[in-house]
Amino acid sequence: MGQPVLMMITMAGFSRLHHMCKIQKLMMIYFKSCGIVTKALDTLHTLSITMSQKWLYDGIEALLTCAREDMAHDVKTYPWFGSHDNVNIPFRVYQQRLDNQSHFDSGTAGTIVVITDPACTPPRFTDLKPSLVKGGKNLITFQDILDIDQASCQCLDVLATHIILGFLLDTPEFQFDKYKHKASPVFTHPSPTLQLHAFQEMATRQYMLDLLHIKEASYEGNDKVLSKWFRIAHVDPTGQQLLIWVRDQLTVGHIQGLKKFCSMDLNSFNCLKFIVPVFGWFHAQIAMEYSLHLQYYGTRKGHGLVHTFDLLKHKGLHSPLVQEMYHQNIKEALNHIATACFHDLWCTVAKVNNLGELKDQSLEVL
Repeated sequence: MGQPVLMMITMAGFSRLHHMCKIQKLMMIYFKSCGIVTKALDTLHTLSITMSQKWLYDGIEALLTCAREDMAHDVKTYPWFGSHDNVNIPFRVYQQRLDNQSHFDSGTAGTIVVITDPACTPPRFTDLKPSLVKGGKNLITFQDILDIDQASCQCLDVLATHIILGFLLDTPEFQFDKYKHKASPVFTHPSPTLQLHAFQEMATRQYMLDLLHIKEASYEGNDKVLSKWFRIAHVDPTGQQLLIWVRDQLTVGHIQGLKKFCSMDLNSFNCLKFIVPVFGWFHAQIAMEYSLHLQYYGTRKGHGLVHTFDLLKHKGLHSPLVQEMYHQNIKEALNHIATACFHDLWCTVAKVNNLGELKDQSLEVL
């Protein structure tokens, strides 16, 4: 009853005095972000639940101005890197005419990530060429990869053991608080190998760039997008600033192609020598998940992922369409499958009927 009463009070206060509208402002921004149509927003404003459309546009413009000022200050002060990706926005029309039809439109969204950690030093353009020359003379070999893998095996084994034990300790049936060996060092979290700083004054800041009505699926589109955002982000035109740009493999290839096409321009800024395109590993994770989905899909009546998805009632995973919440859904489903498999293995090896009986077992069994 508390929430309806509070909403009624705010509606009554807003109808008498428009300065009493903090909740209405919050509701307006939230509903707009959800994509509610204009007619619905006008109805909610009439009922004193949200603000008006004019306030919405003025408020978004004020927020945009403040965000741009903060971004310009942080870009000049701290190291930062950028990223962008294509977006498809549906435009729905409820009264269709020949010149007014529902359609999809494409654009590009970008993000600037600012690192405020004082231990992070910005890369310099003058250090790029010597590093490339040094790296070209000392190429990594297959033996180097094996040595790196061998050196990290012990840390990875300890971490894998901790993760597998976590599947059991997080189970309510096991009742870890009542386990007599819970003080054993086996259950302590492994020490980090390279721990990052986590303080409020070192929090990473993120700024959304303007949504551009430009398709970035071509060389020309990437050139227009980057040029527009460089002006917004006040990138140093002297070319002394080295800029890291993280994207998927296709866009990284386009940026590298642009650098080849512009290699004979007059200055380093026009040649795009200051841009270092970096492949984003998030896309590699999605490609791996897509591959696992195709290989182990199986059948509904037999074995495979689709049979497990039906048992666990996971939705949106019966076709490998990489859209919306696919990464989150497939990651959660694979984690549930791994947890169930390890629970079954513990019961089989320990010869118990359920995980609750394991709390009387010794550490060797676990």
